[in-house]
Amino acid sequence: MTKKECNFCGGMIKAKKKPFVIEANGQQLLIEGVPCFECVRCGLTNISFQVMDTTKKIGRIFRRGKLNTQTKVIPIIKYDSCLSL
Repeated sequence: MTKKECNFCGGMIKAKKKPFVIEANGQQLLIEGVPCFECVRCGLTNISFQVMDTTKKIGRIFRRGKLNTQTKVIPIIKYDSCLSL
């Protein structure tokens, strides 16, 4: 992506690295540091086709159990349970 303008709101696009989650076999894999482009105005995030292909490849390898991953425990809460807060 070479455009410097958001397709949604027209805001400026900045290159960033963000986490990306893949779901496979009932498990989630968090990939840290995925290159992307984010709008500074509306927050819309896009990734290139090349990066998407790489994340799909990582997902296929993850499904086969061939990745050396770390496990981190994170708190989980359902959105609906917070509506009355």
